[in-house]
Amino acid sequence: MKKLILTSFLFFFVGFALMAQPKIIAHRGFWDKENSAENSIISLYKAYEAGCYGVEFDVQITSDGVLILNHDDILNGMVIQQTPYDKLRDIRLKNNEVIPTLGQYLVHAKNCPGIKLIMVKNRFLM
Repeated sequence: MKKLILTSFLFFFVGFALMAQPKIIAHRGFWDKENSAENSIISLYKAYEAGCYGVEFDVQITSDGVLILNHDDILNGMVIQQTPYDKLRDIRLKNNEVIPTLGQYLVHAKNCPGIKLIMVKNRFLM
């Protein structure tokens, strides 16, 4: 009987320990790699390929209501909240990718089954 109780406790403890393992979330995607950039679609795929539990990304809103991914409030000297999307749409990230919209990002996220999306909304996003 003692052996059964001890074995049950051991299985419970091991199972609990496995569930409590830390999860890795790629901050602004897995961008610190060649051909990647913060909040880019490529950084999403790199996070998925690396086996990350989730990917965090930043969302900003343009003056005409388009949701784009960018960490900072200012992009190439323009305040995102005060700038229409047409003036931002062709700006290139360091990996030559254009600034993605939230819609574009979510379309690509469908290709990364199981990855959790952690959206950080900017303080100006309403």
